[in-house]
Amino acid sequence: VAAAAAATPAPPSGPVDLLIVVCNPTKYPLAKAETEAKAVRSLAEGCGKRVEVRNSCTAAELAAYDLWEWERLVDGALETVVSGGAVTTTGGLAFATACLTADPPGGVPAEYSLVIAWRGAAELPDDATVSCGRGAVLGGDFAYGQNNEYRRTYELGTYIQ
Repeated sequence: VAAAAAATPAPPSGPVDLLIVVCNPTKYPLAKAETEAKAVRSLAEGCGKRVEVRNSCTAAELAAYDLWEWERLVDGALETVVSGGAVTTTGGLAFATACLTADPPGGVPAEYSLVIAWRGAAELPDDATVSCGRGAVLGGDFAYGQNNEYRRTYELGTYIQ
């Protein structure tokens, strides 16, 4: 038993190399997430990394994380190419803006509308019926052209009971 214990190096002390958060503001059992966290922890510790696993978060922390993750998907941060050691993002929407509205405002049940606006490559007539991103300014210039002629929009509607 002593020989087996000596064969597995203890994780180094000091700053955490990997933080795993199993975010569960509802406090319902998340067996699959717990199993995955344990597996990742085991792999990282086997490589001598210091790992910390946290098993809860607040609803506000979960909302902030979801917003950050959604932003990364829209701006293309997860689509990359590695060349000569340099990582370059290759996807995403140029100057993306998102607008979420509810009718009635303030909760459920309600009809929700998510509009994503971005800068297109060619001039097209502006859709004045959609306000998301209209007149947006970036760095002192109009993000979608002076008359929104480069603004593209996509709208998704849903009802939440």
